[in-house]
Amino acid sequence: IVDYQAAIRGNAELQQADKSREMQELLFGFTDPANGRIVPGLIEELQNRQQAMSPYVDWGIQPQNKQGYTK
Repeated sequence: IVDYQAAIRGNAELQQADKSREMQELLFGFTDPANGRIVPGLIEELQNRQQAMSPYVDWGIQPQNKQGYTK
């Protein structure tokens, strides 16, 4: 992910917007304009895979910490 992000920035600096956009869509996903379908990127797929593979650890649910650990 870090390598892709560096490549995105490098292509943006070199004013290669098409390559930068393609890599950004690969990482973060995009919405298909033809049918409005959301296509997930690599980051979301990785998060979904990790959550699906840990059904026995809190059933894949992470608690929301609304308060700090210290008072």
